[in-house]
Amino acid sequence: MRSWPAVVPPGRAYVQDTIERLILRDYDYAPLAEVDDDVLLVEWDIAVDGHDLALFAAHARQTADRVLVAPYRLYVTTVRSVPLRAPVWCHRRTDGSHVDTGEPFCSYFGFGLIYLPRTVVTAFRAEWSGHFSDGSFGGWHRRRVTDQVPIDWDVRPAHLHYDPGPLVGVDDLPVIPPPPRRALMSDLPTDEPVRQAWLRDPARQAEIAALLRERAGLLAQGKADRVPAVDEQLAIRGHIAAQFEPPQEPPTTASEEQVRSSPPKGRRARPRQTAE
Repeated sequence: MRSWPAVVPPGRAYVQDTIERLILRDYDYAPLAEVDDDVLLVEWDIAVDGHDLALFAAHARQTADRVLVAPYRLYVTTVRSVPLRAPVWCHRRTDGSHVDTGEPFCSYFGFGLIYLPRTVVTAFRAEWSGHFSDGSFGGWHRRRVTDQVPIDWDVRPAHLHYDPGPLVGVDDLPVIPPPPRRALMSDLPTDEPVRQAWLRDPARQAEIAALLRERAGLLAQGKADRVPAVDEQLAIRGHIAAQFEPPQEPPTTASEEQVRSSPPKGRRARPRQTAE
């Protein structure tokens, strides 16, 4: 569903599509409690690629009993719409600071693109009858459910709440530096449900099998310098290749008996004598 304000603020960008709308008054998400199902919610000013939306839904189904969020950047403050000195990721740590690229979990989160299990929403409304916002829900969720909400970094929706005007022709734009590496599924604990769900995905198993074949081919061709790139892709899928490599067998050589029994080059072997 896509959240939709009863009155769209003037001058704000939004997404026009065919996703079912959840009409909100005063940005109160109370109508969510009336939806008798789990909800994948996209906010009215969030753009998301179709492939990413399907991927996020697939990941949500793998851990259907817990909240899942996607990261998106903020360019202005959420209350007074004051431009930030530099864009930040929306979700926050326990201390209130914004997460860095690739952090697997957050404690506080904006809705943006989020999966909300019906059981969690029902439990929240049973304890809180006031204004239903991402802030009130997120605070309750941290206290009553968990402060470790997984972030799906494979999906990158775009928050359209920013003014593109000042960005045109400016050389000193604030830039979020790229991460040193992509967050890997292998960074998560082995018993983490998100990682286990990834490993159980048949599509991911097929990708791992193909990468292992490619890796074996590179080693057979003596191209070991290209193996680390394949290993990184395996690690992203939660598979550490080195842990599954068979022990290297020592090279086989002819036995001393074979050497002794082989005739010198150019000489015929003497036939063996047998007892009569």
